[in-house]
Amino acid sequence: MATAAEPRPGVSQLAGEFRLAALPGSVGHARDMVRSLLGAWNLGRPPELLEMAQMVTAELVAHAVDSQPEDPRHLQTFLDFHGRQVGLIVLRVRLEQRSLLVEVWDDHPEPPIMREPTPDRSDLSRVMVVGTVSKAWDYYLPGSGGRVVWAELHLPHSMPLPEPEE
Repeated sequence: MATAAEPRPGVSQLAGEFRLAALPGSVGHARDMVRSLLGAWNLGRPPELLEMAQMVTAELVAHAVDSQPEDPRHLQTFLDFHGRQVGLIVLRVRLEQRSLLVEVWDDHPEPPIMREPTPDRSDLSRVMVVGTVSKAWDYYLPGSGGRVVWAELHLPHSMPLPEPEE
């Protein structure tokens, strides 16, 4: 079970960060961003890694979207085209040694909910899915506010790693 810890410190070889609206449509956008990012890093093979990275990303982003309060006035928000306040989510993907870290920040100050899945509340089992497919997962509450839920995926030793960007 997660105990509020940051991922182990390390030097990121490559990293990508994306800001998303806390809306259901952002789940698909986040999956697409991860697919593009891993493709640019030549990490699209084996396809199982790409599928796991997309699934973990989708679950973490969906959890952040579902955790948004009904009244987002006290959160970091922006206005959509209709003048509605929309919460902010930040997705960060980092390559460190033989691991791919997927991190999702949202402005919710509470730990993620981990409950047994039920047929009528599959949304509450998302963190359990992440725990099943990832090498490690956890969350932490950064000093700047909100929370970061992260998952670490192991890269096979047979996979060549891209060179760090200059």
